[in-house]
Amino acid sequence: NIVSLPQSDTTKIYVFTSNGKTLSIDKQLNVTGTIDFEDLSIYYLQIEKHKFIANDKITWIINDEGQKIAEINMTTNAFLIGKTLYDKQNNSFITIDLSDIFKYE
Repeated sequence: NIVSLPQSDTTKIYVFTSNGKTLSIDKQLNVTGTIDFEDLSIYYLQIEKHKFIANDKITWIINDEGQKIAEINMTTNAFLIGKTLYDKQNNSFITIDLSDIFKYE
């Protein structure tokens, strides 16, 4: 299962730095840990009850029970138009028809 940072430890606050690090800070404002930004995944899109979570160039589609149902080659820059997900990576434009993954009405 994938859990958000605030849910992983509700006693901490997480601060993103310009140095590519995430600081874990306790209630006394002590830094209790650091996480490299590249080790984090970003929740960037939701379609119905499915969340799209990316790390680098891989996106996992997560159902409402927190289970991975698909893995696709998309970044956090991906966007949805109709039933198609679009992404620009390097000099390529990628499209994925989500009709095969979701049953639209």
